[in-house]
Amino acid sequence: MYIPPLFPIPRSLALIREAAPDLVFVWTGENPGTSLIQVVRRAEPQVPAVAVNSYVKNREILDALDSGAVDYCTPPFDFTHIQRLLQTNDKTACC
Repeated sequence: MYIPPLFPIPRSLALIREAAPDLVFVWTGENPGTSLIQVVRRAEPQVPAVAVNSYVKNREILDALDSGAVDYCTPPFDFTHIQRLLQTNDKTACC
């Protein structure tokens, strides 16, 4: 599931609860994304969040990871990386 930029946190959380995704991609370019990651991790700790941002700055990456993101992606996306994230965080994976 992808949460777009500046999407309201209460609506984002409602969508996450409704959809019960295996993984959430959160745009953090406007920095409220790190707040959403914190909210998701507190409210739905079983749902991993991946920060998405076009900035490749150490501070941005560290802020996202400190907020509870399991990883950080920047465009253009490496689909092998995305596939690895999905496999690593697949709640239904076995063995």
